[in-house]
Amino acid sequence: MSATNSTDARLGWVDSPNGRGTIDIIWGCILTIFLCVWTVLTLNVPAPDTTLWAFTRTKMRWAIITLFGPEWLLAMAGAQWSIARRAKKQFQDGGIKWTMRQSFFADMGGVRVKLQDDEFPVTSKHLFALIKLDLVKLDSFTPALIEDRSKADGIAKLFTIVQTGWFILQCLARLIQHISITTLELSTVAFVVCTIGTNIMWWAKPKDVFVPIVVKIDCTLEGLLAMSGSQILDPKSEATNWKWSPLEKFDNLRPNFLVDVGQYLPGIDSSALSQSAQKLRFRNDRFPPLERDWLLGHFLMVLSLLFGAVYVSGWNISFPTRAEQTVWRICTVMLFSLVVAFWAVDAGVELHERKKKVSINDKLAVTPIRMALYAVIFFVYVAIRLYILVEPFVGLRSLPVAAFETHEGHTLPRSSPPPQLNSAEDSMLDPIPVPPFLRDAINPLTNLLHLHTFPLHVHEVIISYVFYTLLNTVVAPYLSAHLLPGTYGKFPLRTKLQWNIHITSFVNSTFVSMAALYVLYVDQDRLSETWEERLWGYTGLGGMVQAFGAGYFVWDVQVCLSNLETLGVTDLLHALVALSIAILGFYPFGLYYGIKYALVELSTPLVNIHWFLNKMNQAGSTFQIVNGVLLIVTFACCRLIWGSYLTLVFFRDVWTALHAPQPSWTEYKYSPSEKPLTLEHQAPWWLASTFMISNAIVMSLSAFWFTKMIATIRNHIDSPKN
Repeated sequence: MSATNSTDARLGWVDSPNGRGTIDIIWGCILTIFLCVWTVLTLNVPAPDTTLWAFTRTKMRWAIITLFGPEWLLAMAGAQWSIARRAKKQFQDGGIKWTMRQSFFADMGGVRVKLQDDEFPVTSKHLFALIKLDLVKLDSFTPALIEDRSKADGIAKLFTIVQTGWFILQCLARLIQHISITTLELSTVAFVVCTIGTNIMWWAKPKDVFVPIVVKIDCTLEGLLAMSGSQILDPKSEATNWKWSPLEKFDNLRPNFLVDVGQYLPGIDSSALSQSAQKLRFRNDRFPPLERDWLLGHFLMVLSLLFGAVYVSGWNISFPTRAEQTVWRICTVMLFSLVVAFWAVDAGVELHERKKKVSINDKLAVTPIRMALYAVIFFVYVAIRLYILVEPFVGLRSLPVAAFETHEGHTLPRSSPPPQLNSAEDSMLDPIPVPPFLRDAINPLTNLLHLHTFPLHVHEVIISYVFYTLLNTVVAPYLSAHLLPGTYGKFPLRTKLQWNIHITSFVNSTFVSMAALYVLYVDQDRLSETWEERLWGYTGLGGMVQAFGAGYFVWDVQVCLSNLETLGVTDLLHALVALSIAILGFYPFGLYYGIKYALVELSTPLVNIHWFLNKMNQAGSTFQIVNGVLLIVTFACCRLIWGSYLTLVFFRDVWTALHAPQPSWTEYKYSPSEKPLTLEHQAPWWLASTFMISNAIVMSLSAFWFTKMIATIRNHIDSPKN
């Protein structure tokens, strides 16, 4: 890692009006860590009487724990993922369709059973037994109902991804250019590594569920246990003499850290282990061992080792004093060694239990030998973590001058040929100026990625994303419920979700089509453009339309990821490909074709109308038949014929560009209030390949959807009723 000797010039607090200052370093790190912590925390359902403030306090307490040990949260998330997967397998082996999301939801206390004389939360294993006894129906907790209770904040997640990506790329850019980074930034990178792994483990877990689903069973606890047959010999005794769950014969919540160790720790309140406490909720500190899974175990081991290796990589970072550097080196090496020791102990005990053939349900979460070894590791680890947490802030009192240097993005050579002025008409300029602070904030990231025109339109991407999010989650449900109460109100949650998505798609496709037609109409120079101008031509108005489209596809990707089981992999693939094309177009590259290619959206409003008519019981009506004919003709003309033609012409121009002997330069005027932008015409192989592959995928999907449409029409014609 890049370093600066401690004898070099050093500075204390540095203001940041004219460059990178101390507050910039602190703010970037704190913001990244806070966003990672707050968005990754996915706690269990609280007790029924818990207030919002109490739940927030619990979340803040866990946030502090995560700040101190992000790898602990990673291990807990992995363990919960292990439990959820075992439950999913149990359901599938029993012939019941079950998802990881449903497993997580139940195991986090999202389902409560209400009997005549009792009420308590149940796990996935409990539900499996109750479903087999025909006491609970599967449709009581469908994925749609669970999704309705989850409060995944798309905007917060998007902002976290952008901020984290920007921070990591900033650090990589500094290292590539051999510019020093601080220990605070290094610690933030290590933190991000763990939270990425935690996000992966908790990807299917519903977030911030406050109200559980209550399933009523018309019997007493003793009666329920009596229905279980030979598994429970004395239902009356079992109904009163249980420790961790009234249904612990089906799942005793073992192995469990709280069960095996917590009762012996002085910090655990004995009331938290009472029967009444177990009926309220599943505690967040239930920490079972990981399932014997090669992939999961190695995934967590690699991430934890990478976490320690990030700290060790700061071996040569400059410190205010030689003593601080020496202590840092000792602590980071010990930290990495303790991670290795932890996995060595885990592997050794696991091998011992495997030889003894201890089942996963009988083994302890923390055996006595593990407890002794972990205790030694824990106390040494805490002391090291305290130093590693404090030192990065203490070290800010004196940093090398290189720490305040800013890395240069993509710059044009001074000896470049005289630029040609692209004299765009005023009608082709972007009418919405970008806020300077927003443009300057995104510049380092876009310079590193060579997305030169993205900072000029980042505000329009954000506006578009917020607009479509509000349209989908607020405006569409409100208007549909008031204008079509007899139709929309009777839809199940899954259909309402699809209805709102189709409204959003209808609005976007209509706007994009009209905007593209307007740009084609006012741009008088398009017909005479050369292959070079077609590939790299750029106007502010065209960039605005591209930005609004990119904002929609950001929303589209988020919705597809959140509702993957409902929308399917094909929709997600289309959204990812479209977003990639839209973002990479800010190179700038292919905007000429992007505007023309937007005309394929002329068929999308008709697709949505066809879907709406089906849901409104208008299938086979005259209106739908006319719309269907227009849809087939428009889809074939716009997506298949027009889209294929543009793809072939685009491929031809890319081939010409890849074999061009010398790149040229163009000066673009994009806004009435901004200086012209000078850019070099280049066609990197990866960019050209990405565009060509993406276009091929989109065209293949269009052909696939067209065959499905034709098949649907044939089935409708061949139907006996017709």
